Order: sequence, then structure tokens, then C-alpha cells
Amino acid sequence: MKQALVTEKISLGVAFWAATMVGKYNGYPKVDETIFERVHRSLKGPLSKLGDVERGDFCQELVAMISCPAAELMKPEPPIACDGIAGQLDEIELRLISIADVMRRHASLEQGQFKELLVALLSWKDKDRLVVYETFKAIVQCEAT
Repeated sequence: MKQALVTEKISLGVAFWAATMVGKYNGYPKVDETIFERVHRSLKGPLSKLGDVERGDFCQELVAMISCPAAELMKPEPPIACDGIAGQLDEIELRLISIADVMRRHASLEQGQFKELLVALLSWKDKDRLVVYETFKAIVQCEAT
């Protein structure tokens, strides 16, 4: 029962994080509340309907995005067409793309929603992108321990 509560907290925390990033990207320097609500609803709804096993798998994949060697994240093929630029992506970009892909699969995001999430996560400058990733990491690690 405790594990189910932990995975629910992680999935809700990550949905809030992603919606905040998309809302912030679109309304910078503030969060566009309309976009936040739309994205949060599109993530929270499907993730909250996952059974305990599926939610556990989702959270396990998110934890793997932190601990897996970055070079392994895009194998056997990247979740997006990188057109030969996969080798030019840094570790944080690879991790954010992989996180978005896990969210896309488990929340059944449509292509446009997935693209919106990717753009919001990857459009920040390097230093800010690191903060975005470290925030994700803190949510997942804090709740998983």
C-alpha cells in the first residue's frame, strides 16, 4: 500500500512539473495558467487511471531516466526523428527527451502534445535546462526514498 502511495505521488508530481514547464515556456516569465491547466489535465487524467502495476512501471522508468547511462537512453532508436543530430545532444537533452517519451507512452499523449512538451523542455538555455532536469530528479528521488 505504501508503494502505491509513493508511485501516485511521483506520477502526480511529474505531471505538475511537466505542466509547469509547458506553461512557463508559453507565458514566460510567468506560468500561462490556461496552458498549465490543459497540459496538467492531459497528463494527470491518464496517469491517475493507471493501475498500481502500470503506475509502478511508469515510476520505475522515470527513475531509470536518472540512473541509466545517457548513451543508453536513445537505444535502440530515439523517440523522435533526430535526423543525425542525436550525437550532438548533451546528456541533459537526452534525459529530457527520454523523460518526455516515457510520459508520452504512459499518458497516451498525442503527437502534438508530445511535441509541445519536448519544445518546452528543450528550449531553455543550458543552465536553465539543468535546473529543469534537477527539479524532475528531486521530485522522483524525494518520493522514491
